[in-house]
Amino acid sequence: MNWLRGKLWPRRTPQLPAVGTQNQAMREHWLETTLAALPAGARILDAGAGELQYKRFCGHLAYVSQDFGKYDGKGDNAGPGVENTGAGWQGG
Repeated sequence: MNWLRGKLWPRRTPQLPAVGTQNQAMREHWLETTLAALPAGARILDAGAGELQYKRFCGHLAYVSQDFGKYDGKGDNAGPGVENTGAGWQGG
């Protein structure tokens, strides 16, 4: 029976798709397509926006972002309108 197995079921390594290697590209494609379908002027909140990496897809929308990042209040005196008074962030 072993001689038949080799003929009916040849031992080959199956070619599996590269699972998980295209997640970022697929996510960005989905976001771009989905956001483009929203009507111009629609208001959108990007909660957890971080560094606004998806804002580029929202040029036709009223884009509002929010992020709660861990912040120690000291800052680095970088950026417009930022003053480091030692009492925490104060921006203009």
